[in-house]
Amino acid sequence: MKKEKTVFYKFRMPKIYREQLEEIEKSLTQETLKDFKPSIKITIHQTKDYFDTDTTTKVSDIPNDISVYSLRIVAFYEVEGSYGSYSSISVEFGKRNCEISLSSTNPTLKGIVEEVKGIVSTQERPFRSNLSRHPALNIWIPYLLILGPQFLYAKYFSHVHPHKSLPATASIIFIVTTSLFLVWVLVIAYLGFPSHSSINPNYEKSSLGFWRRNKENIWTQIIAGIPGAIVGSLVTFLILKL
Repeated sequence: MKKEKTVFYKFRMPKIYREQLEEIEKSLTQETLKDFKPSIKITIHQTKDYFDTDTTTKVSDIPNDISVYSLRIVAFYEVEGSYGSYSSISVEFGKRNCEISLSSTNPTLKGIVEEVKGIVSTQERPFRSNLSRHPALNIWIPYLLILGPQFLYAKYFSHVHPHKSLPATASIIFIVTTSLFLVWVLVIAYLGFPSHSSINPNYEKSSLGFWRRNKENIWTQIIAGIPGAIVGSLVTFLILKL
């Protein structure tokens, strides 16, 4: 029999806490499904290593002091589906996406999938997903769009007025826009750290704040942004002198 996923949803970089995992588990094993004899298997990867795997059958058994690279919840049901005499609902949380699939056309299970979809969709962060997917573009395109016209203006001004200095207003604008660029780098750092997992095994209220969790990365971004500002200033200075 051909194995087909009759229902499939994909969400971009949802932030999942233990509360959402418990809600998903509750939906997948609710009382209305008792005739389908549901059973759960949870697979946890703490690193990229495929063999670094832990399995359990309950969310409550997941330690709250581990780093979760990816997590997959599969619920099995004794009802006809794409896998023969049983069906399954899979909820897989990766580094940047969550995928929900159902291997059955059973209307009851489709309703369960819609419940899970509602839980995950509230945690979706598509903007952060885009930032983390294209960090170089999200940094350098704004840099070129903001400072590029100023470089062209400086070049044009120095050509038309070779013996005059750049107006103070233009210099101030350059300083302000360069500062804004550094702020944008911090925004990228805050919203799109690719190393920041989307699964947190703790309850949201007990989780560490952003600063405590990412202060080392923030300082790295600040230090990395300073040379860029210096280079930009030197380039402008050289253009004015050419």
